[in-house]
Amino acid sequence: MVTAYNTRTRVFQDIPEHWIGHPIWGEDWTLTPPPEAREPLCCGQEEPTDAPDSGDDTPDNLNEGE
Repeated sequence: MVTAYNTRTRVFQDIPEHWIGHPIWGEDWTLTPPPEAREPLCCGQEEPTDAPDSGDDTPDNLNEGE
């Protein structure tokens, strides 16, 4: 099994390796997804826009002993 990209549905899925390049089953599958579907490199990731500036803003409502 390999993780391949379906160019028709734009999703990654595990499929049998022999499907890649098959004239019928492999028509929409590729091991090389387009650049917009690839995951960014770890060092080039952008920070999420909804992340808090610092700390956790969740109120601490726990009482001692719970």
